[in-house]
Amino acid sequence: MVHKIECEHCGNKINIEQSIWKSISIDLNSKYVKKDVEMKVREKALNDEKEKQDEEVAFLVAQERSVLVKKYNDAQKIQEEMIQTEVDKRLILDKELLDKQIREEVKNDLEDAKQKNIENNKIKIENMRLEATVNTMESQHKIDIEIKVAEAINLSEKKAIEDREQQRSENDVKMKQMQKSIEDVHRQSNQGSMQIQGEAQEQTIKSFLKYNFPLDIIEPIKQGARGGDCLQHVVNNNNQKCGIIYYESKRTKNFENSWIQKFKADMREKNVDIGVLATQAMPKGMKRAGLVKGIWVCLLEEFKMISHILRKQLIEIYKIRSISENREDIVSHLYRYLTSSEFKMDMEAIVEGFTEMRSDIDSEKKAFNRIWSKRGKQLEKIMLSTVNMYGSLQGISNNSIETINGLELPGADYSQIKK
Repeated sequence: MVHKIECEHCGNKINIEQSIWKSISIDLNSKYVKKDVEMKVREKALNDEKEKQDEEVAFLVAQERSVLVKKYNDAQKIQEEMIQTEVDKRLILDKELLDKQIREEVKNDLEDAKQKNIENNKIKIENMRLEATVNTMESQHKIDIEIKVAEAINLSEKKAIEDREQQRSENDVKMKQMQKSIEDVHRQSNQGSMQIQGEAQEQTIKSFLKYNFPLDIIEPIKQGARGGDCLQHVVNNNNQKCGIIYYESKRTKNFENSWIQKFKADMREKNVDIGVLATQAMPKGMKRAGLVKGIWVCLLEEFKMISHILRKQLIEIYKIRSISENREDIVSHLYRYLTSSEFKMDMEAIVEGFTEMRSDIDSEKKAFNRIWSKRGKQLEKIMLSTVNMYGSLQGISNNSIETINGLELPGADYSQIKK
């Protein structure tokens, strides 16, 4: 129903509802426009504030990156200067020591020869004089002989001195040549190409595998062919092939993620069980060895321990597959012990002791290189024995014993190993 009223001035009828809705619509439109303007102003202010904050963050990040780069460059420069200073000091000390030894030898030889000649002269002259007094008839003849002998002795002494001086000159020349050779070797070692260093790293890996695993077949990959450095065909004491480990080394300053995909493709092509990538530069966020998309990535110094662990795992997994069902009762008691907290605590104590000893050796390495080398070999032998024992026990228990952090690698997942 439409409600209308009559205007008392003009007499026209006015629709009340229409007038009210029109008034409300005008008021709402006015408020909406006002709110819209306020929202746009507020949005612009927020955008301006965000841009300002982004600029500040970018400036701080760039400033921090510049500081870190400068610190790294300064540290590298200081290290290079220290190495060069140490080499120069060593060369100077070696030269001084060699020169001193040569001078002392020449001096001693000259003094001995001179003293010996003087004594011989005295003896011979005295004998001649005694003979001259006994036999006056031959005195003049004896005097002539004495003069000739003295001249011969003087000539001999002079020749000995000249020979010593000649020897000294030759030694000086040899010393200069030796110093030049040392400087050339030092310069060439600093300027060695990355290719030579990479080939040396590859040879180190192959030599280590051949020496430490004589039962295994180390198959080198031909230079220029697609693939890594070598294949390790793991063979146990019963001459049974247990699996294949694929090794590749990289010696670059930066890690490239594209290596992983190529490496996995090579593994599938060669039908191997485990892949190990030994690199100088680790992936971003990784400081120690670990799994990256199913590939073991490690530093060269970690390669030795990893090769022992992975080889042992392949052998033990093969052994577990070959064990008959009636052997399960035999190892049940051993299994309960290996999965107990007591065994875990004992192993952790051993690993903790090894870790502390390793830390002490690293801190002494710079000042006591000889001692460090000897202890490092002893520690490596102990550590490898422990790793072998731990790997054997893991294999027997089918990886059911509690994990010992010091003997495991970050991200380890042995389910990746080909069954």
